[in-house]
Parts: sequence; structure tokens; C-alpha cells
Amino acid sequence: MFVQPAAGQSGSAVITITVTDTGTPGSPAKSASTSFTVTVSANQAPTISSVAAQTVGRDGTTAAVPFTVGDAET
Repeated sequence: MFVQPAAGQSGSAVITITVTDTGTPGSPAKSASTSFTVTVSANQAPTISSVAAQTVGRDGTTAAVPFTVGDAET
């Protein structure tokens, strides 16, 4: 069995699987079922703010360069 959500989709679903053995002549059919929940979280790309152009002389250093990163899942 393979379950794949559509691109960009998220959410939860209960999946029930049933298997049946039709039996043999004179023997009744038997079946068993189980259910489970599948939860898919949207995976969004991380973000980073722009960084201003920097100029550093040879053997030089810079002050802290401000920028922001983000991740929707955290």
C-alpha cells in the first residue's frame, strides 16, 4: 500500500484496511480490519531576509551583518 498526498496539501485522515480470505468450500470467509491515522504537515521552504552588500578590505573584518531566517514548521 502506498499513500501520497497531493502537492502542498496537509491534514489528517483515518485509513481503514480490510483483508478478506474467501475461505474454501465448506469453510466460511474470514476478514480482519485495522485503522490508523495519517497526519501530513505542510513542508514550506525556509526564508532568509536580504543581506546588504558588504565591502571588506584584505585582512579586515566586518561588524555583525543583520539578517533574519524563518521556518514555518518551528
